[in-house]
Amino acid sequence: YGRIAHHLLVLAREYGEDVEGGTLIPIRLTQGDLASMVGASRVRANQALVQLTRRGAIATDARHHITVRDLDLLERAY
Repeated sequence: YGRIAHHLLVLAREYGEDVEGGTLIPIRLTQGDLASMVGASRVRANQALVQLTRRGAIATDARHHITVRDLDLLERAY
């Protein structure tokens, strides 16, 4: 959970684009991609993404793009 949150923060700060409602990470990221980046299983990556979405820290779309909605909440998760 913390590694996913940290990696999303890094990507948002490095590549993020300001959009209405947050910071869009303009890179297509599947659960498997994120899992590989942080050394976790795809199932654990999914669980972390679901939890972060429910808490309002991120939002995902059908094209596998992630928008960081609350940077502070994401930082606290890390």
